[in-house]
Amino acid sequence: MSKITISGESHDAVMTNGAIIETRDRIGFDPMFEPAKIDTKAMTMLAWCSLRAAARRNNGQFEMTFEDFADRVTLRDTNAWFMAENPPAESGEGEKKT
Repeated sequence: MSKITISGESHDAVMTNGAIIETRDRIGFDPMFEPAKIDTKAMTMLAWCSLRAAARRNNGQFEMTFEDFADRVTLRDTNAWFMAENPPAESGEGEKKT
């Protein structure tokens, strides 16, 4: 499970199907099928929904509103979390070896 830093404090955040569906419902498009549309709001929403999903998985609740979360998190924080959740494919993956 990845973590995201909010005001210097680390929190669990997991990109579950539920987090992706909630994000889609809130921003109007599916970020997994339309990645070219992902902007700062979409990335921040996906991170916030993933925090909520991680809390639910642990039988808890993430209490911070989206607006409060957005005011406390930086683009660097959300990008670092997203890259941890979606590491780039290694070069040469799927290529034939000679």
